Amino acid sequence: MSLNQEMIADFLSMWEEVPISLSYEGAAVRVLLSHADRSRDLDLGGFAEKRAMGARAIRAELPPSMRPGSIVSVDGASYRVESIGIRPGLPIVTIELIEP
Repeated sequence: MSLNQEMIADFLSMWEEVPISLSYEGAAVRVLLSHADRSRDLDLGGFAEKRAMGARAIRAELPPSMRPGSIVSVDGASYRVESIGIRPGLPIVTIELIEP
């Protein structure tokens, strides 16, 4: 078994314990979520709290049209894709999400 196959197998075994999916344009992408943070953005009238979190996904499952700025859904809540971290040669990507 190659390193990439082992990484995917480990990802899937963790995902089975907490099966959460990210939805985008009708596609469901299996994700592992990291801790959700709250940030405060300066807004008209004061500061507004925004929720941000990271997600890990299998690169091959990402829809090709998903890009930074895309709106996705996780557990019924909408988020904007802030960035997608792709490391060449690795099968797992990091997706940074923030409330729109």
